Amino acid sequence: MSTVLWAHHLAGQACLSDETDLPALYRDLDRLDRICVSLAVTPLSEMVDHTDAQVNMDALDLPAEMPSTTELMVRDGRWIGSDAAIDTLERLHRHLTEAAPRIGMMRDRRPQILAELEGSLRFARTHRAGGTKFNFTVVM
Repeated sequence: MSTVLWAHHLAGQACLSDETDLPALYRDLDRLDRICVSLAVTPLSEMVDHTDAQVNMDALDLPAEMPSTTELMVRDGRWIGSDAAIDTLERLHRHLTEAAPRIGMMRDRRPQILAELEGSLRFARTHRAGGTKFNFTVVM
């Protein structure tokens, strides 16, 4: 099993998960962060939560009263406002489409990254509402 990202939305205490694996976004997170910085938008890493990975690696204990890492992420996780997340995802997608930078040494992974960004944008836009939050979580 590989390490991937999953997208989540938080409305109050209700967390909705898109459990579509996003391996390219995870693998190229550092490169995508550098692009985000050049675009003056929130770096993707600032919307990535590590709660699930930390529990799975025994670096963080899951409280006995919580049945899953989702509840812990809702309470203590890293979140960003949905509007800011959508702005970042849209501008990153536009840049990757228009400037077409090559991402990857052996083969260009940009098509896979674009597809994952498109899916994440659909999810984020569908569940956008006033006051909602968004994140990607590292899943192992």
